[in-house]
Amino acid sequence: MRTSIFIPLLSIASLVVTACAQKNKHADTETEDKQEATVDTCFIKGLEKFVVYCPENDPDNKGVTFNYDDGRKLKVRMYENMVFYMDVILTDENGREEMLDVDFGDVGVELIDGQYDRPYRNNEYVIGQYDFDADGADELIVGMRSRLADDMNGVSLNIWRIRDMKRWTFSTGMNILGDAICSFYMNKINIPRYHRGFYYEWTYQNGTFEFTGEI
Repeated sequence: MRTSIFIPLLSIASLVVTACAQKNKHADTETEDKQEATVDTCFIKGLEKFVVYCPENDPDNKGVTFNYDDGRKLKVRMYENMVFYMDVILTDENGREEMLDVDFGDVGVELIDGQYDRPYRNNEYVIGQYDFDADGADELIVGMRSRLADDMNGVSLNIWRIRDMKRWTFSTGMNILGDAICSFYMNKINIPRYHRGFYYEWTYQNGTFEFTGEI
Protein backbone atom coordinates (compact mmCIF):
# COMPACT_ATOMS: atom_id res chain seq x y z
CA MET A 1 0.00 0.00 0.00
CA ARG A 2 1.42 3.39 -0.99
CA THR A 3 2.14 6.16 1.44
CA SER A 4 1.44 9.56 -0.13
CA ILE A 5 3.65 12.62 0.17
CA PHE A 6 1.74 15.67 1.42
CA ILE A 7 1.96 18.93 -0.53
CA PRO A 8 0.42 22.08 1.04
CA LEU A 9 -2.84 22.93 -0.65
CA LEU A 10 -2.29 26.70 -0.43
CA SER A 11 0.44 26.49 -3.06
CA ILE A 12 -1.85 24.93 -5.65
CA ALA A 13 -4.40 26.92 -7.63
CA SER A 14 -7.81 25.56 -8.47
CA LEU A 15 -8.36 24.02 -11.89
CA VAL A 16 -11.28 24.82 -14.12
CA VAL A 17 -12.77 21.36 -14.29
CA THR A 18 -15.67 19.58 -15.84
CA ALA A 19 -18.44 18.99 -13.37
CA CYS A 20 -21.10 16.69 -14.69
CA ALA A 21 -24.23 15.02 -13.44
CA GLN A 22 -27.34 13.15 -14.41
CA LYS A 23 -30.77 14.66 -13.85
CA ASN A 24 -29.27 18.15 -13.88
CA LYS A 25 -27.41 17.60 -10.60
CA HIS A 26 -23.94 19.07 -10.60
CA ALA A 27 -20.91 18.82 -8.33
CA ASP A 28 -19.59 22.35 -7.78
CA THR A 29 -15.92 23.12 -8.18
CA GLU A 30 -13.84 25.89 -6.67
CA THR A 31 -13.74 27.79 -9.94
CA GLU A 32 -16.09 30.49 -11.18
CA ASP A 33 -16.21 29.00 -14.68
CA LYS A 34 -18.11 25.73 -14.95
CA GLN A 35 -18.54 23.61 -18.06
CA GLU A 36 -21.36 21.14 -18.41
CA ALA A 37 -20.47 17.74 -19.83
CA THR A 38 -22.40 14.58 -20.48
CA VAL A 39 -22.24 11.39 -18.49
CA ASP A 40 -20.33 9.90 -21.43
CA THR A 41 -17.20 11.58 -20.05
CA CYS A 42 -17.30 9.29 -17.02
CA PHE A 43 -16.26 5.62 -17.14
CA ILE A 44 -18.42 4.90 -14.05
CA LYS A 45 -22.03 4.75 -15.16
CA GLY A 46 -24.73 5.42 -12.57
CA LEU A 47 -23.10 8.30 -10.71
CA GLU A 48 -25.27 11.39 -10.23
CA LYS A 49 -22.48 13.68 -9.00
CA PHE A 50 -18.85 13.45 -10.06
CA VAL A 51 -15.82 15.17 -11.56
CA VAL A 52 -13.36 13.64 -14.01
CA TYR A 53 -9.63 14.25 -14.17
CA CYS A 54 -6.69 13.25 -16.38
CA PRO A 55 -3.12 14.38 -15.50
CA GLU A 56 -2.23 14.42 -19.20
CA ASN A 57 -4.71 17.29 -19.64
CA ASP A 58 -3.35 19.19 -16.64
CA PRO A 59 0.30 20.05 -17.44
CA ASP A 60 0.45 22.65 -14.64
CA ASN A 61 -0.79 20.11 -12.08
CA LYS A 62 -3.52 22.36 -10.75
CA GLY A 63 -5.58 19.37 -9.70
CA VAL A 64 -9.33 18.99 -9.29
CA THR A 65 -11.82 19.49 -6.45
CA PHE A 66 -15.09 17.67 -5.85
CA ASN A 67 -17.69 18.98 -3.42
CA TYR A 68 -19.40 16.07 -1.69
CA ASP A 69 -22.91 17.08 -0.64
CA ASP A 70 -25.33 14.62 0.95
CA GLY A 71 -26.23 15.59 4.51
CA ARG A 72 -22.61 16.61 4.97
CA LYS A 73 -20.59 18.97 2.81
CA LEU A 74 -17.00 17.89 2.21
CA LYS A 75 -14.31 18.94 -0.23
CA VAL A 76 -12.19 16.28 -1.89
CA ARG A 77 -9.08 17.41 -3.79
CA MET A 78 -6.87 15.36 -6.11
CA TYR A 79 -3.51 16.22 -7.67
CA GLU A 80 -0.17 14.61 -8.51
CA ASN A 81 2.45 14.62 -5.81
CA MET A 82 6.21 14.89 -6.33
CA VAL A 83 6.58 11.20 -7.14
CA PHE A 84 3.73 11.32 -9.65
CA TYR A 85 1.16 9.40 -7.65
CA MET A 86 -2.25 10.89 -6.95
CA ASP A 87 -2.81 12.55 -3.59
CA VAL A 88 -6.42 12.80 -2.41
CA ILE A 89 -7.21 15.15 0.48
CA LEU A 90 -10.58 15.41 2.22
CA THR A 91 -11.50 18.64 4.04
CA ASP A 92 -14.42 18.49 6.48
CA GLU A 93 -16.88 21.18 7.55
CA ASN A 94 -14.45 22.46 10.18
CA GLY A 95 -11.59 22.87 7.72
CA ARG A 96 -9.70 19.83 9.00
CA GLU A 97 -7.72 18.03 6.31
CA GLU A 98 -7.15 14.30 6.00
CA MET A 99 -5.00 12.56 3.42
CA LEU A 100 -7.05 9.65 2.13
CA ASP A 101 -5.17 6.39 1.68
CA VAL A 102 -5.88 5.70 -1.97
CA ASP A 103 -4.72 2.38 -3.38
CA PHE A 104 -5.10 1.59 -7.10
CA GLY A 105 -2.99 -1.56 -6.93
CA ASP A 106 -1.31 -2.60 -10.18
CA VAL A 107 -3.85 -0.90 -12.45
CA GLY A 108 -2.38 1.77 -14.72
CA VAL A 109 1.18 1.59 -13.41
CA GLU A 110 4.29 1.17 -15.56
CA LEU A 111 6.34 -1.95 -14.97
CA ILE A 112 10.06 -1.15 -15.24
CA ASP A 113 12.76 -3.73 -14.49
CA GLY A 114 10.19 -5.90 -12.78
CA GLN A 115 9.10 -3.13 -10.42
CA TYR A 116 6.00 -0.95 -10.57
CA ASP A 117 6.91 2.66 -11.22
CA ARG A 118 4.75 5.73 -11.70
CA PRO A 119 1.20 5.69 -13.12
CA TYR A 120 0.57 6.38 -16.79
CA ARG A 121 -0.13 10.03 -17.54
CA ASN A 122 -3.26 9.20 -19.56
CA ASN A 123 -4.97 7.38 -16.68
CA GLU A 124 -8.47 8.73 -16.04
CA TYR A 125 -9.73 9.45 -12.52
CA VAL A 126 -13.22 10.03 -11.16
CA ILE A 127 -14.32 11.42 -7.79
CA GLY A 128 -18.01 11.04 -7.06
CA GLN A 129 -20.68 9.78 -4.68
CA TYR A 130 -23.21 6.94 -4.66
CA ASP A 131 -25.34 5.24 -1.98
CA PHE A 132 -24.69 1.49 -2.07
CA ASP A 133 -26.01 0.61 1.39
CA ALA A 134 -29.23 2.70 1.22
CA ASP A 135 -28.48 4.42 4.51
CA GLY A 136 -29.31 7.86 3.10
CA ALA A 137 -25.67 9.01 2.90
CA ASP A 138 -23.72 8.48 -0.30
CA GLU A 139 -20.42 6.65 -0.21
CA LEU A 140 -17.40 8.57 -1.52
CA ILE A 141 -15.94 7.10 -4.72
CA VAL A 142 -12.41 7.58 -6.07
CA GLY A 143 -11.85 5.51 -9.21
CA MET A 144 -9.20 5.11 -11.88
CA ARG A 145 -9.30 3.67 -15.38
CA SER A 146 -6.25 2.70 -17.41
CA ARG A 147 -6.38 2.01 -21.15
CA LEU A 148 -3.00 0.64 -22.16
CA ALA A 149 -3.99 -1.45 -25.18
CA ASP A 150 -7.01 -3.25 -26.64
CA ASP A 151 -6.27 -6.30 -24.51
CA MET A 152 -4.77 -4.56 -21.45
CA ASN A 153 -7.21 -2.27 -19.68
CA GLY A 154 -8.30 -2.01 -16.07
CA VAL A 155 -10.41 -0.31 -13.41
CA SER A 156 -9.62 0.27 -9.76
CA LEU A 157 -12.02 1.69 -7.16
CA ASN A 158 -11.70 3.07 -3.64
CA ILE A 159 -14.99 3.47 -1.76
CA TRP A 160 -15.44 5.11 1.64
CA ARG A 161 -18.51 4.95 3.86
CA ILE A 162 -18.85 8.52 5.07
CA ARG A 163 -20.25 7.87 8.54
CA ASP A 164 -17.18 5.95 9.74
CA MET A 165 -14.75 6.25 6.77
CA LYS A 166 -14.54 2.48 6.33
CA ARG A 167 -12.85 1.81 3.00
CA TRP A 168 -13.21 -0.91 0.37
CA THR A 169 -10.92 -1.35 -2.64
CA PHE A 170 -11.70 -3.19 -5.88
CA SER A 171 -9.43 -3.94 -8.83
CA THR A 172 -9.71 -5.78 -12.13
CA GLY A 173 -5.98 -5.71 -12.75
CA MET A 174 -5.13 -5.03 -16.39
CA ASN A 175 -7.40 -7.89 -17.45
CA ILE A 176 -10.17 -6.19 -19.44
CA LEU A 177 -10.07 -6.96 -23.15
CA GLY A 178 -12.20 -4.03 -24.33
CA ASP A 179 -13.15 -0.57 -23.16
CA ALA A 180 -13.06 -0.53 -19.36
CA ILE A 181 -16.54 0.55 -18.26
CA CYS A 182 -17.87 0.28 -14.72
CA SER A 183 -21.58 0.37 -13.84
CA PHE A 184 -23.17 1.14 -10.47
CA TYR A 185 -26.78 0.02 -10.10
CA MET A 186 -28.74 -0.59 -6.93
CA ASN A 187 -26.20 -2.21 -4.57
CA LYS A 188 -23.88 -3.57 -7.28
CA ILE A 189 -20.63 -2.76 -9.05
CA ASN A 190 -20.30 -4.44 -12.45
CA ILE A 191 -17.35 -4.41 -14.86
CA PRO A 192 -17.46 -6.63 -17.99
CA ARG A 193 -14.31 -8.42 -19.14
CA TYR A 194 -15.44 -8.90 -22.77
CA HIS A 195 -14.23 -12.49 -22.68
CA ARG A 196 -16.64 -15.43 -22.78
CA GLY A 197 -19.23 -13.45 -20.87
CA PHE A 198 -17.02 -13.13 -17.79
CA TYR A 199 -17.41 -10.09 -15.56
CA TYR A 200 -16.32 -8.57 -12.29
CA GLU A 201 -19.13 -7.84 -9.88
CA TRP A 202 -19.35 -6.88 -6.23
CA THR A 203 -22.63 -6.65 -4.32
CA TYR A 204 -23.17 -4.79 -1.06
CA GLN A 205 -24.85 -7.30 1.24
CA ASN A 206 -24.43 -8.62 4.78
CA GLY A 207 -22.85 -5.32 5.79
CA THR A 208 -20.03 -5.40 3.24
CA PHE A 209 -19.19 -5.92 -0.43
CA GLU A 210 -19.09 -9.54 -1.59
CA PHE A 211 -17.77 -10.79 -4.92
CA THR A 212 -20.67 -12.02 -7.07
CA GLY A 213 -19.07 -11.99 -10.50
CA GLU A 214 -17.75 -14.68 -12.82
CA ILE A 215 -14.14 -14.44 -13.92
